Amino acid sequence: MPEILEVAIIITDRNLQELDRGHWVLGGFSREELEALGEFHKANFRDAGLGGNFPPLVGYSGGNGLFSDVLTSRLSAEDVEKEVMRIVTQHCPPGECPLVGYSVQCDREVLKDKMPRLYRHLSHQIIDVSGFFTVARLWLPEQWQYWDRKSSDYNHRAVNDVEDAIEALRWVRNKFFSESLLPLGIAQGYSSSGLSALSLPGISRK
Repeated sequence: MPEILEVAIIITDRNLQELDRGHWVLGGFSREELEALGEFHKANFRDAGLGGNFPPLVGYSGGNGLFSDVLTSRLSAEDVEKEVMRIVTQHCPPGECPLVGYSVQCDREVLKDKMPRLYRHLSHQIIDVSGFFTVARLWLPEQWQYWDRKSSDYNHRAVNDVEDAIEALRWVRNKFFSESLLPLGIAQGYSSSGLSALSLPGISRK
């Protein structure tokens, strides 16, 4: 059963302007459980340097420190769901805000099991940024090359993942949808409906 190690959420309006955000690291895992996770987790979630509980593996550069943060956290999935719901309910009416992110259908599946209240509150619709990238490579290869080659400080942490997804959606909007084609209310920001960009990059599929 998948487990969540970290959660980040950013709520935006329809123009992708940030309204609120939150970030939490879940605890309740032993060092042995974290060391038993897959190669991707052990390569990217260890400490940045030597001297900590999770020094980098031989042959790999330093990680993002998530394992050490998990080891010191005392938050449960229930604690984090309560905090996420506090933010979401302030901005998103029940069933109206879609879930946004990279391959976000995987996150939605985990939410159904681990955070059912949040799962039920969000819209059943999702906006998968990865899908836009797939068609961009096919239909706008020159513009895609610009995005694909841009410098990035992506580090596989939840906040970084969500911020990158929102930046990607801004690029998609500029390249795929000209302002002249958008309804007046969207172009001028008159609608109150928003998006909920969420990341669970710490999922471990045991």
